Amino acid sequence: MAGAASWDTPPSTGTASPAPVARTAACRPTRASKRSCATSRRLPAPHRRAAIAARADAGTPGTLAMLDIAGTALGIALADMLNILDMDTVLLGGSFSLLSSWLTTNARAEIDQRVLTAAWAPVTVRAALLSLDAAVIGAALTSTDQVRQDPTPWLASET
Repeated sequence: MAGAASWDTPPSTGTASPAPVARTAACRPTRASKRSCATSRRLPAPHRRAAIAARADAGTPGTLAMLDIAGTALGIALADMLNILDMDTVLLGGSFSLLSSWLTTNARAEIDQRVLTAAWAPVTVRAALLSLDAAVIGAALTSTDQVRQDPTPWLASET
């Protein structure tokens, strides 16, 4: 993809060519990812989510700016998805739910601006209630649902 400009590269003035996308970290998914947010500040791996939230709560300008950028990028990506799938609610799960209070303002602004039907059918963006536990709860429910639907193999293994 040589010669392709990244999404935040200013237009070329003819004196220099834009940076190739592969050589920059300015792509939307990278900007909106938890890993990008954490590693850009070189935070220890086990404490990334808590550290990002703590820095945002403390009003650290760099962290707040990073979350603004991530919220904008997330909103752009969600708007693209919403234009295709025509949904009225977006649940931010996992790490996004933990950081939703900082991400949703910019994400909603982008959705309101970019979703074709937003004026007639507003889109709700909110944090998922289960947060990081959703995958574990889903796995447990799947296992118990299998036992509930057909308990014979489970009962046979107990004897």
